[in-house]
Amino acid sequence: MLPVLISRSLVTGSTSHKKITSDVSRILYYYYNDKLTLFMFCFCNELFFVCLYLNASVRTPISSTVLPRLVASTALAQQFPILTKIAMSITWPQLIGLLNFPLCFGKQIINVVQFWKASKIVSVQV
Repeated sequence: MLPVLISRSLVTGSTSHKKITSDVSRILYYYYNDKLTLFMFCFCNELFFVCLYLNASVRTPISSTVLPRLVASTALAQQFPILTKIAMSITWPQLIGLLNFPLCFGKQIINVVQFWKASKIVSVQV
């Protein structure tokens, strides 16, 4: 993907692939022009993959530390015993990975949009 981005920058005369206007792509414009958005997408993406790595070695469920009192005391525990069983067996990396998955997935969509837009620009210019 990087060669396409470099080619696009060279063909268009841009100094950076991050200089995107809203008429090219609104998604990429917001992604690159808001530093907090860029940080959150990149951080959650990396944290998701760290959680996948840790998932191979961490086997201790959260229930051994925090969840027994919280889950068992709710009315949902009696209504949905399967969800309670899942909640009692989930590990910290799994929970953090699940929470970060939406932004990680969004980052992958942004990667596809970025590659698609760069490919269109290179194919038109060349």
